[in-house]
Parts: sequence; structure tokens; C-alpha cells
Amino acid sequence: MKTNSKQQKSSNKGEYLVFYSIIVGIVSGGIIALTRYLVHSLLHFIEHLLLSGKNASVRYIEVFVLLFVMGLLIHFFIKKEPFIGGNVIPSVNSDLDDRLKGKWKSILPYKFFGAVLTLGSGVTMGLEGPSVQMGAFAGQAIGEIFHRPWSEQRRLITAGISAGLAAAFHAPLTGIVYALEVVRENFSKKNLIPIMLSAFMSDYLISHIFNTNPVVFIQNIQVLALKEYWLLLFLSVFIGIGGSLFHILLPSMRKFVKGIPLPSTVKHILPLLLSGLICIVYPELFSSGQHLIFYPMGQNPSIGHLLFLFFANYLLMLYCCASELPGGVFFPVLVLGSLLGNIFGQVSIGLGLCSPEALMFLTLLSMAGIFASVVRAPLSAILLVMEMTGSFIMLLPLGILSVLAPLVSRLIILHTIGNYPEH
Repeated sequence: MKTNSKQQKSSNKGEYLVFYSIIVGIVSGGIIALTRYLVHSLLHFIEHLLLSGKNASVRYIEVFVLLFVMGLLIHFFIKKEPFIGGNVIPSVNSDLDDRLKGKWKSILPYKFFGAVLTLGSGVTMGLEGPSVQMGAFAGQAIGEIFHRPWSEQRRLITAGISAGLAAAFHAPLTGIVYALEVVRENFSKKNLIPIMLSAFMSDYLISHIFNTNPVVFIQNIQVLALKEYWLLLFLSVFIGIGGSLFHILLPSMRKFVKGIPLPSTVKHILPLLLSGLICIVYPELFSSGQHLIFYPMGQNPSIGHLLFLFFANYLLMLYCCASELPGGVFFPVLVLGSLLGNIFGQVSIGLGLCSPEALMFLTLLSMAGIFASVVRAPLSAILLVMEMTGSFIMLLPLGILSVLAPLVSRLIILHTIGNYPEH
């Protein structure tokens, strides 16, 4: 009888956790959807100000005043809750313990408004970092509101991370695998069910609010012939070098920004003002750069121009991260990978090593390679690119690149700075 009673209680707990996981997915998806809407609205508003019929000087003054005020507000939010600053995905990963108890009440609102203002200013950062953290604390909020024990709250936090990433990229499978691969590192059935439920519910909600199209929808992708797969070895080395720069240069950039003799208020405002200047002078570099991924399908720039875009985007992303703004790096990193793949593809085509039709294919493969190198999550990288493109024909080459590129990156990092740093 006692055994049956224990089994009944365990079953009830599982049913309750299913219910809570669904709520976490809905709440996380709703928060991310609202964030996306407000960010896009702010970006359009800034572009509208710059394109209005007013005198150029008046337009520029209005934009910079707006960005200055946004920077002040971001600084205020970071001062009130320092945990929201910077690329916080590793913080959520490593802090699934008692230190997070009760923190959602301050972190969640400050992160939400800080992310909206940061990303709405057009800096070189992405939505996924804030999405992961807001999803995590939405999970904790549900756990605390329903008075769940800390062991269950941890699982709901992980489910929220999955839901947040799924909503950010419209990629539920990636959210699930990322939560297990990077956060929990434990593929148990007990952890898998709430993570899956939250990710799918979040993506379902996002699909209803926006649309069901993949983020990078490309029809009829021309793949490499099997006899050309040897190119992937060289592409892995090329992408691995590009990915290693993140771990090598970010600590130096943080040290540089920290050493600038300016108040923290100014350090938080400057990236936004720089974003405004870029929007006026060189709009190609404005925001996260999603349009750069599609260059192989249109009037593709020269290799020299692509190299400029790569290094300019890299430095801007590192500067924003070092300034501790509440944004993420996943999408900017994917854009950097696409630029490297475009460069490699143009060189390969010029040497007659592959057909011109394979250029977009190499671009997409490189996105997975650099993601795996920077985030150290090869399975997530494979699934992310497949879900972002809506194409599952690239599994084998994606797997090759997502394993080899991080190995190259790791070797370079170990031989350059002697250790493998955390983000």
C-alpha cells in the first residue's frame, strides 16, 4: 500500500510539472513576442526619424537625443540589477542554484526593458541572450508562484531557457537540445519532458503571433557534390580561426573598455550613440545584420568588402558585449559565420573548386560552424541552422563542420592564451 501511495504521489508530481511547463512555455513565448514587437517598433521609429522630411540637422539631433535617453535608462536598469548586463547566457547556465531564489522579481522586468531599449537602438547584438534569461526567470516565477520546491524550480528554469531560445530563433528543437547540451548536460526523461513542452508551447505561440516561416527561408538550396566534401576540411579550419577570435579578443576588449577613464553611465550610452552614427553614415552595419546572410542570393559584394563587414561587425559586437549591455551574441555570431562562408565560397568558386550555385550552401554551413565554435554546442548548431532555414538536407555537412570547426578553434585558443575561457 505504501509503495502504491508513493507511486501515486510521484505520478501527481509529474502531472503537475507538465502543467507548469506548459505555463512556462506560454509565459516565456509571450514575453519574447512582446520584446520582439517593441524592438522592431523602436528600430522602425529611429529609421522613420532619419527618413522624415525635416532638416537633416534636426533629424540627427532628435535621433541622438532619443538614443542618449535610452542609454541613461539602460544604465539605470543595470545599476538597479547588475545581473542583467552583458551576455548572460553563461550566468544562467552556471547559477542554477540557491543564489537565484527570488531574483526573478527584479531581474525579469529590468531585463525586459533593458533588452528592448538596447536592441531597439540598433547595436550589434541579438535577442537570444535576453530571451534565454527572461525564459529562465519566467520558469522560476511560475515555480515560486505555485510554491514548488527548489528541485522542481530548477527544472522549470531549464524549461524556460529552452522556451526562450525556441522563441528567439523560431527553433523549438534547438531550444530543447541547447537546454540539455549546455545547461543541464543530463539527458534524463525527467528533465526532457518539461523542456520539450515549454519549447513547443513557446514556438506555437510565436508562430501564431508572427508567422510559421523559418528565420532564414531559402528555397532550393544547392548542396555540394559528395566529391567536393573535401572542401569542408579547409572550411572548418577557416571557420575555426574565425570562431577562436571571439574567445581571444573578448577578454582584451573587456579590459580595454574597463580601462577607459569614463563613468559607467557614459560607457553604457556610447554604444547606442555609435549605433546612431552608424545608421547615418554606414547603415549596412546597423543592428544585428540579418540582411548580410542573404548577400549570396543577390548582388554579392566583393571579397574585400565582405572582409571589412566581417571585422567591423566583429569589433562592434565585442565592444557591445564588453560594455555589458543586456543583449546576446548568438545571432551576430551567425552573421559573422555567413560572411566567412561567403568569402570562402567566392574563393573556392574563383579557383574552380565548386559550382557558383553552392555559395549559399557554404554560407549556411559556416553559420553552424562558427556557432559551434563560439557557443561550444555542436548539436545545437546543427539543429539551429536546419530549423532557421527549414531545410534538413544539410545534416551530414553540418555535422562535419560543427565538429571540426570547434576542434580547430579550441587548438588555436589553447596555443594562443593557454586556457579555454568562459564567455
